[in-house]
Amino acid sequence: MDSYIDIKFVNLISPQLQQFKKKGDFLWNFRCPYCGDSQKSRTKARGFVFRKENDLFYKCHNCGVGANLGGLLKHVDSKTYNDYIFERYKKGV
Repeated sequence: MDSYIDIKFVNLISPQLQQFKKKGDFLWNFRCPYCGDSQKSRTKARGFVFRKENDLFYKCHNCGVGANLGGLLKHVDSKTYNDYIFERYKKGV
């Protein structure tokens, strides 16, 4: 994992994620882009990006969707995903 690249791309998609908050080192929280979280409460945010070993992963504690960072980027913004893949390829990651 090249943490600089991964963190850069989490921050790039953050404006597209509702209720986005950085909770700690390698931990971010926001509304799930897959299920949208609660329809009754707009403040619930149960989607998390977190570090596991040397990679970043996404997990929603509402709908149960899980993905690596690339999968989340692909779902949220395909152009950003393409840039992410290109940058990882340039760095040899």
